[in-house]
Amino acid sequence: MFIGLVVLGLTNRPGVIAAVVGAGVCFATMGLPNRVGLLFGAFCGVIAGFVAETLAERRLLQPAVIS
Repeated sequence: MFIGLVVLGLTNRPGVIAAVVGAGVCFATMGLPNRVGLLFGAFCGVIAGFVAETLAERRLLQPAVIS
């Protein structure tokens, strides 16, 4: 049920990127002790979402170059 709520909450591209990166890092670091992979996944997901949103805003703010 929780996954269904998360999927419905993903409405923009930076959010999807953050979720995919966070889940991927979490699964990749699953074997680390004390479940620290969950923290790594969350941190990487937040950073990936921030970078994706920043790049999307820059793309919208750049003037079109007409040659």
